[in-house]
Amino acid sequence: MWKIKRNLSRFCYLGTLFVFSLTISASTGPIENEFAQTQQSKKKITGTVNDQSGPLIGVTVSVDGTTNGTMTDDNGNFILSDVPEGAKLKISYVGYKTQIISIGGQATFDITLEEENQQLDEVIVVGYGTQKKSDYTGAVSAVGEKELRMSPGGNIASVLQGLGAGVQISKSGGNNHPGSTPRIRIRGTRSLSGGNDPLVVVDGIPFDGSLNDINPDDVVSSQILKDASATAIYGSRGSNGVILINTRKGQEGEARVSYSGYVGFNKSLGKYDVYRDNGDGLLTLKKWAQINANPEGTFTGMDDPNLYSRAMTFTPEIEGYEAGVGTDWQDLIYSDGLLTNHQVSVSGGTKKTQYAFSIGYYNAEGSYKMQSMERYSIKLSIDQQIGKYVKVGLNSLNSYVLRNGTDINPIENSMRISPYVSPYNEDGSLRFEVNNAPALYNPLADFDENALVDRRKKLSTFTTGYLEIDFTHGFKYKFNAGVNLSHDTQGKYYAANTTKQSGGTNWANNLNYDDLNLTIENIFTYDKVINDTHTFNFTGLYSWQESKKENLNLQTSDLLADMYQYYNPAFGTFLSNSGGYERWDLLSWMGRLNYNYKQRYYLTGTVRSDGSSRLAKGNRWNTYGSGSFMWNVGNESFMADQKTLSMLKFRLSYGRVGSTAVSPYGTLGSLTGVKYNYGSDGVLGYYSRKAPNTGLGWENTTTWNLGIDYGFLNNRISGSIELYSRKTTDLLLSENYPITSGVADAIMMNVGATKGKGIELNLNAVILDGDGDKTVKWNTNLNIFADRSKISRLQDGVSMNTANGWFVNEPIGVFYDYKRVGIWQDTPEDRELIMKLYNITSESEVRNRIGTVRVLDANGGAYLDGSPDGLINSYDKVILGQKDPDFEGAMTNTVNYKNFDFSLMLYFKVGGLMKSDLHDSWANTLQGSTNNLKVNYWTPENRADYWPKPNANKQWPDYRSILAIMDASYLKVKNITLGYTVPKSTLSKLGIGSARVYTTVSNPFTFFSEYVNDFGGLDPETDGSVGINTPATWSMIFGLNLSF
Repeated sequence: MWKIKRNLSRFCYLGTLFVFSLTISASTGPIENEFAQTQQSKKKITGTVNDQSGPLIGVTVSVDGTTNGTMTDDNGNFILSDVPEGAKLKISYVGYKTQIISIGGQATFDITLEEENQQLDEVIVVGYGTQKKSDYTGAVSAVGEKELRMSPGGNIASVLQGLGAGVQISKSGGNNHPGSTPRIRIRGTRSLSGGNDPLVVVDGIPFDGSLNDINPDDVVSSQILKDASATAIYGSRGSNGVILINTRKGQEGEARVSYSGYVGFNKSLGKYDVYRDNGDGLLTLKKWAQINANPEGTFTGMDDPNLYSRAMTFTPEIEGYEAGVGTDWQDLIYSDGLLTNHQVSVSGGTKKTQYAFSIGYYNAEGSYKMQSMERYSIKLSIDQQIGKYVKVGLNSLNSYVLRNGTDINPIENSMRISPYVSPYNEDGSLRFEVNNAPALYNPLADFDENALVDRRKKLSTFTTGYLEIDFTHGFKYKFNAGVNLSHDTQGKYYAANTTKQSGGTNWANNLNYDDLNLTIENIFTYDKVINDTHTFNFTGLYSWQESKKENLNLQTSDLLADMYQYYNPAFGTFLSNSGGYERWDLLSWMGRLNYNYKQRYYLTGTVRSDGSSRLAKGNRWNTYGSGSFMWNVGNESFMADQKTLSMLKFRLSYGRVGSTAVSPYGTLGSLTGVKYNYGSDGVLGYYSRKAPNTGLGWENTTTWNLGIDYGFLNNRISGSIELYSRKTTDLLLSENYPITSGVADAIMMNVGATKGKGIELNLNAVILDGDGDKTVKWNTNLNIFADRSKISRLQDGVSMNTANGWFVNEPIGVFYDYKRVGIWQDTPEDRELIMKLYNITSESEVRNRIGTVRVLDANGGAYLDGSPDGLINSYDKVILGQKDPDFEGAMTNTVNYKNFDFSLMLYFKVGGLMKSDLHDSWANTLQGSTNNLKVNYWTPENRADYWPKPNANKQWPDYRSILAIMDASYLKVKNITLGYTVPKSTLSKLGIGSARVYTTVSNPFTFFSEYVNDFGGLDPETDGSVGINTPATWSMIFGLNLSF
């Protein structure tokens, strides 16, 4: 690690020298202009720059269009020499509106800067262009740099969580592994078989890499496009919404060097509640499992020696229990992980040349010693004006990501091991086998350097360039080109005595992935304003995209020694070798027209046509469009004297988009070779495995959106309301050919349909406006959203697909199972009902059922109409509920007092169901053969009503899966930040422009969660099911931001 940090320091030094050389060369651009100015009369200008709270320190004051500039001192004063007559002063400061002032004959200035009104004047990226947020007619959530910095993290998706209404960002399967990418859904789920992931666009070019490749510190803003009016411009790839990511670029002014970094730790939120000591809890469970698995009278009681010997059969377990061993296996594998992040950046430029360069290092260690993620990143951005009409630029994001232990998870195995077993033999050596039936192996053996290796290395670049020509009179042409190239290797090695191989032979796996994505875009824009009344903007696009993917997979075993790991597969026994290749192309044209009349009435129309190589000839092209209207009531003359209502806008949009949710070769048929008997010889022949599918087409989605933007009391209270309705047709679903056709595999056909509707509420409030530097400023943002997505059609004649949980006129994503109504108790009424429902008469069979899970007799096999038939069978399964919540959202509070700042973000979900795989696993069988979760199980003396009695034989359905389904509601404290900005008067003596120190605590508390409070879970955040994954963590970091 020390060598890596030393090399990184050298790299930072070289990078800084490189950018410094760019600064010097760039600053030589406008020499002729400056020389010409020396021929004019020049004078000295003095002044003071203030805001409403007093003098501003470090404000840049320059002669507009030149490199002649200075900065204000501790008292906000400045002196600028050699200023030509007739020149203009440019005053700029981060967070304030830039001012351009004509000098005239004046020599002294008293300047007051205004803070940016981000709600109204913010310029946002909207797809192939920018617009003022106040002029935009589509549904968009805009996130600025200030909001992004509130949630430090290694993945930009995690940072965006809770910052946009209608955007669901959750851990996929509850995965907490360092470097795991959250699942993102914009306005719910649309497709059943196709993808539902949004398109990610970085600096104007579609991005097909992993979000782990992007350093969040390089991102300065993000826009999330949600309705068809906003996404139609991106065509088929934007059918699930679009996330625009904008990275830092250079700005005119002196070179500025900045540093941002933090150090901290990850710590598990807790331990799963299994038996972890030498107490009698597990032994009692084991005894009850034997009592309930044997005929009545087999044992005389809990103290029967025969019962003890039947319950405890593993010698190390018996010896350990009697010796007082109480091993907390989770303690042995958990560790606190280090969090580290450092970034150094340099930016600046002249009027013609702007540059930005940054280098970053991020390291996150997980809850296990073998899990971690490291990322080295380098970013370079250069924009150069050539002459008067031509501008070129280059933007390059490069990263090297190293992940360890992506497929390693010792948690389930560790929870199954008895606490009575010691991890070590009497001689101090590691005990490998720690349970005999089933065979379990010591997870500590996994931590040996050469025992369990899972290492993934990825080198990637995302580089874009442009050429822009301004033909004047409002007409511009821009040529964009982008390349996204990555080389990803993964090596795995599992030694014999590890939890993965369980005493078998060792195994190695080498995987290689190479991805190449190319984009070329030709963009034409035309702007025209007529009589300051009619404003037109036209954007035209012609683009080409191509994607190529290759992979290789080699597996070997019986390697000579663990030290070889996966590096020398030739030294082992060959198992398999496979590979793959795919390519697709997309050709597109697009036109968009924006019009507004006196900034009151706005119209936007978009038409786009995509041609995809994924589909067969005749179906490759699809043309669709959208239209939107906005009425800005606030700009009407009758609103001029309105004091209370400061902003009111109505927006309406309609659009249709399509998507190609099919694999690149999904329309092609395939043949499979097989040997036929032909006489005395076998002859190789072929049969149709899959038939050609030339009729495969597009999935099409139409969307309506009604939006209202409002503001009261000079926008002290502001926000928006969005209502939307969506219908998707021609969904891809599989259909089987008739047996007589001779075709083995099913084919995909455009036969399904879904529909959805939803509401999004966003509220911003200035609770305290902080008039003056000694008062408190308090801002609050609340966003709440709900989505109702349903299936409206499956294949012809099909109303349900129980394997996938699909039901017509029901939500997408439901739990379908028996409904639990309690535990069978030892009462005459329950005994009689047991005999009836399960069609049994034997007393012993009735006894076996007492203490087990009781489910609802919901349907009869003949009619399925909700009428019971007196039997329990598969027809009694019902829809228990949906996975998506009734509604969810987030609340963010920011408070400023003098130099202190405080922020708190809460994230919540209300309603919906989730499933805990932990409670439906080997860790909760109640068989007594392994350790078990501490649950309140049924006994004759403890007639519990949820968890059934233990039983070693499991001779009947235990319905364990339904016991693991629970309410998914929760309220989580996502992060808390406390910061302090060092006074500029102190920093100026040290030559530092600004400094801020802060501490952030992430994910510290969760409230109102059934999973956490009643089931002993750690973190309820999931997309439906919480897997048996790396334990969820909370973290604390201590950070520093500096600029020079």
